[in-house]
Amino acid sequence: MIDRIVQEWRTRGIGVLIVGGQVMLATGLREQTKDLDACLAASQCPTMLEWLGEKELQGATVEIRAGSAPLHPDWISRGWTCHVEIDGKDRLDFFGIPLRAPNRLVQRFFESPAETSLASLTELGYLKRTERAQDWADIDLIVGRLREHGDLDA
Repeated sequence: MIDRIVQEWRTRGIGVLIVGGQVMLATGLREQTKDLDACLAASQCPTMLEWLGEKELQGATVEIRAGSAPLHPDWISRGWTCHVEIDGKDRLDFFGIPLRAPNRLVQRFFESPAETSLASLTELGYLKRTERAQDWADIDLIVGRLREHGDLDA
């Protein structure tokens, strides 16, 4: 899923910071994930909506999951999330503000939103600092890997 979608985003000039389970997969810390989590700059919402609209024109079923905020700059820029499902199988979760991550780590997300990139483990570690038990299990894995590599943020 991720390779196809990310390639489509890159072709269209849509920039996101990919976070969550996809980073864990890419670094070998997890074997599976159910969705694609992406920080989306508010300025990218219209382009992302165009991409989703094209999916529908190509025959895909695009649905915003219940309880989600609209994929709109006013909502995304205030920290709301939008959860989208394509054809009942590709789940995309859009976050507008990379919460909990220091600006020094996510500045590139704001400076160059036309580039889709994978968050680093350090960035993901900051983003995972939540009250959810499953996030703390991921933090343990991330910190262990960062320590292996001598990363000062560990």
